[in-house]
Amino acid sequence: MRNRDEMLHARIVQMENTVAQMEEMARAAGRNRSSRMAELLSRIPRQLFAGKSERQSLLRFVRGGEPDVRFQPLVGLEQKAETIRRELMCFRRYDVPEKSDVTVLFLGTIDFDFLIQRPQHLANGCAANGKAVFYFNAEFGARHPDREEIVRVGSVNVITLQNTYKTPTIYQAAQAQAYPQLVEDVRSTVQKILVWQKNDRLQVIIQHPLWQPVAEMLQQEFGARIIADYLDDFADFDHADKENVRDMAVRMLKNADLTLATSVYLAEKARQSGSSKVELLRNGTDCAHFACAAKQEKRAAGPWVVGYYGVLSTWFDCGKIEALSRSDLDICIRLVGVSDETVRRRLQQLAKVELWDAVPYDKLPEVLRDFDVCLIPFDASTDLIKATNPVKFYEYLSAGKKVVATEIPELMSYNGKYVYCENDDDAFVEKVRRCLVGEDALANWKTCMTFARENDWKEKSKAMIFFLDEGCTSIAREE
Repeated sequence: MRNRDEMLHARIVQMENTVAQMEEMARAAGRNRSSRMAELLSRIPRQLFAGKSERQSLLRFVRGGEPDVRFQPLVGLEQKAETIRRELMCFRRYDVPEKSDVTVLFLGTIDFDFLIQRPQHLANGCAANGKAVFYFNAEFGARHPDREEIVRVGSVNVITLQNTYKTPTIYQAAQAQAYPQLVEDVRSTVQKILVWQKNDRLQVIIQHPLWQPVAEMLQQEFGARIIADYLDDFADFDHADKENVRDMAVRMLKNADLTLATSVYLAEKARQSGSSKVELLRNGTDCAHFACAAKQEKRAAGPWVVGYYGVLSTWFDCGKIEALSRSDLDICIRLVGVSDETVRRRLQQLAKVELWDAVPYDKLPEVLRDFDVCLIPFDASTDLIKATNPVKFYEYLSAGKKVVATEIPELMSYNGKYVYCENDDDAFVEKVRRCLVGEDALANWKTCMTFARENDWKEKSKAMIFFLDEGCTSIAREE
């Protein structure tokens, strides 16, 4: 296999050298006097007695203008060579494992470099386990005007499509009537990927319903196996195209060969929508990344730090923060992340509250290290939160932290052991107080970190690989 790859790469290099020679020949032809004389003799009978624009073109050439490929075919080599060069560069970007038994496409809900969340962890995990992984960004705007842009990030090939759809992201694709061109562009890209691959077994992980027309094309034309990674109740997000998102979500769940739900709520909703097969694959954590945030040293003097990091939006329960602000606890309430303007205005006037801007993923452990108690104050009455399996719950426990949350359904089975869950404001404040002064009955930091390791993204990726391999087995049986 290695010899085959080396021969293929050597062939590509040879072709690139040939292209370079073609380009040089074309440039030389443009400079060569005899070539220009031959072109002039070809131009005169065809342009001198033609229309005004042709006569002007002839005059410009006589005065030293650029050659015209219609009369000097050799010059056309330069354009042809450039086209071939672009295609070769595109192919050389695809860097895939030697023995990958399947090509995995992620149709992402966010850009690969935007945040480090479930999509990135699962894509990296699949690649680390020997799969050839290609991740389509949710935003468009490749810097190349005539093709997609492919960038190698770790072991994942990240694809940004051209921005020719009158919309910058997949989220407005329907409103911009972008699907016909979008589907065609993905088709072209996937064809090139499969030419490079050693097999044509294609599995697609769709992580947002608005990719559904693309997923259907891949299913129908390439025989792709579709896995719906159902990670949020998308229909409950604020979205200008909310009805279309809801309809697409139903199509996604009904057409998928397998649905992976992050919560019991979403699993049940998938079954009600007609999913043929549903499995639970909850969120996880990168234990190695967050373990350094565990505080073993003696606490410094000053207020306790009660903290939260993440988005502060309409489903954030500001009432819990207001209750903590009114309490007599000697605390600093540190809220870190992007905030909705209405939520920000409500919180910034509260005593004891610090509003920090979002920090990069690699800086989160530094933020988490200072938290004495970690909060997950979501409005548990909303369907969006009923569907949520909070990633930060696992990340907090990776650092052995005490956690106080609202009564989020996905956390209730851990209530009293790894987290306190309270919807009542006064009870919420009391649980925070107990954790601060050491009167809580939650698991110790070692037990919390053990639980977190059991939910590491590496373990979640192994489960994903199992589902992918299961698909390979079924495809092989069909063949």
